[in-house]
Order: sequence, then structure tokens, then C-alpha cells
Amino acid sequence: GMAIVSALNARFRAGTVSDDPASAGVVLHGLNPQLGKGPAPWLSSERAARVSCVIANARLPFIFHGWRRNPNQRSPGFVLRPSVVKRALLCAYGHDGSTDGMNCPAVDWRASPNKCTPGCPSQTNPGRDGSVVGLNLSQAMFVHEERVARLATSMPSDERASPAASLERARLVMQQQHDQYNELVLAADTCNSLLPGTIEAVYMLPHTTITDAMLATAKRAREIRNETVWPPPYPEENDERLARLVHAQLLHRFNLTAQQLPLLELNISDRAAPFRLAPRLTGAEN
Repeated sequence: GMAIVSALNARFRAGTVSDDPASAGVVLHGLNPQLGKGPAPWLSSERAARVSCVIANARLPFIFHGWRRNPNQRSPGFVLRPSVVKRALLCAYGHDGSTDGMNCPAVDWRASPNKCTPGCPSQTNPGRDGSVVGLNLSQAMFVHEERVARLATSMPSDERASPAASLERARLVMQQQHDQYNELVLAADTCNSLLPGTIEAVYMLPHTTITDAMLATAKRAREIRNETVWPPPYPEENDERLARLVHAQLLHRFNLTAQQLPLLELNISDRAAPFRLAPRLTGAEN
């Protein structure tokens, strides 16, 4: 387990713009109906035909924390193996592509004459920037880094601050915003066919200042929309319980050990070593 933690932290620190997911950073999928929910959480939904995820590294420390209506903003998820991501990748965005709201033809999309890719904008449903085709991985990462750079230049300047310090301030501000992550779209059938190797680890999000900031942002968004019905409160440990349950199911289904497929904590505030082994439960907690 520690070998996997060390490898993920090294990949996160060294991540840079690349078309090779192993060089770009770590690929993360927050559990949702596409993958991670239901009686077989290791299987992605063939009906949806796609799996959305993000790529994160020390330069782009942005992840999916959960839906705006999630009362905790600490959604657990899967670390996806880069070799599988490379085979399954269909297209990418330098922002949240909102692919859940995009429908695909009922016919086999691989055989469709217009090369429809699940989640990619189309002529009749262009992307928010007017695009009608998805980007490759390096293009999406470059667009994402440009977003951070623009934010850095728009923030109040400190003449004594170096460009690197300004970028770091921008990253901290951006981490507290919704939709601050990029989006990668993977073919669901490819992810399914390569199980259990598709999933490198299960992660959960500890309680940090970043998760607190995300909760505050979600609350402001609901107030701006004058929402009167808010999500029902539930114990914060529910997200951890879900992560531990899904992890246990994976180990049982594929006859794996926790050393082969570990359960991790992901503290995105730690830019040097964001991953660590999740603490074991005590007898009473177990």
C-alpha cells in the first residue's frame, strides 16, 4: 500500500501538460451514477456510455468535491490507472464540461457517421465556449493552466510578490470555487473491460479548510438562487462510510488485498504528498 501511495504522490508532484496520463498527474473520478454507485460500484453505466473524471497535479490541484446540493462536499472516489485512462480517453475539457447533461445517439456511437463521442459538444449543442469538438489531454491541461494564469493577473497585485507567488494565490482562490476542475471523458465499456485494473485505489476526502470553503461556496450559491429547500443534513461520516463500503466490496469481488488496492485519504491542500493510507478502524468503529 505504501508503494502505491509513494507512486501517486510522486506522479502528483511531477505532473505537467502531457497527452500521457502517467506524466500529466493523477486521474480521479468522484463517485456518481456513472461509476461507483449501485449494487456493482466497480461497473460503469453502459447506458451513460461514459465516465467523467479530472486530472490533478501540483500545478492544477483541483478536484470534484461533490454536487452543489451535497451537504458535505466530500465525495469519495476512485484513482484511475493511467494506462487504462490512455486507452479509454475520448475527449477532455479545460473546465467542467457538464457532460452529464449531454445525450448520445441511441445507436453505437463508435459507428455513427459524425463520430459522436459521449459528452462532446455537437453542432446542435455546442460547448459553453462555442466549441463543437472535444480537446485532447494536453490541450485541455493547457487551457486549464491558462485559466489559473488569467485569475492570477486579475487579482489585486502586490508589487513585492513574485509571479510564482501570484500563481499560488490564484490556485488557493480557485480551489474554493465550484467547477474549478477540468473534465476528462472516458469510454465506459473500455473501463469495464479492463477491471479490476481500471481502479488503482479508492480515496476519501478528510475534513480540511478546503472542504469548509467548498461548503461555504455551496451555501452562497443556494442563497443567490433563493433556494428555500436545502439538502437534509446527514452525518459527515457518511461519505467515509461509503468509501469504506465500496472499497470492501471491490476487495471481495476481485479477491484483492488492501495492499494491492488501498483505501487512501486525499488532502488536496497538501501539494507535496496529498495521498496517505486511510486510518484503520478501531474495533468499536468497525
